[in-house]
Amino acid sequence: MVIAERNGITLRYARDDDLAQVDWITVICYTPIFESYFAMLGEDCYEVVRHNPELTWEERKTGQVHRLYREHPEWLWVLENDGKVFGYITFYLFPEQGYGHIDNNGIHPDYAGRG
Repeated sequence: MVIAERNGITLRYARDDDLAQVDWITVICYTPIFESYFAMLGEDCYEVVRHNPELTWEERKTGQVHRLYREHPEWLWVLENDGKVFGYITFYLFPEQGYGHIDNNGIHPDYAGRG
């Protein structure tokens, strides 16, 4: 289902077949963030504080997106150009509190800074 369209770009609800591309974008976008976090903490501290030590950071981060999508597929939107997904956003809504927040998101570097 299309949410919005502008200049050949479509914002739409994600589908199951988008998840592999969303995973790839997640790893590309979050690698510098992870590397910075790891450098700040150092290996010893990182090993103590990381969640789910049996998983790589990539598995944990993509798993967050997959869990949200399974529970609330309408809270994962993708950006598409010529049939190719190049970005995504996830968010949470808390209607009883009148609150929502943006969670994981990413844009392929080839599309960054284009508005």
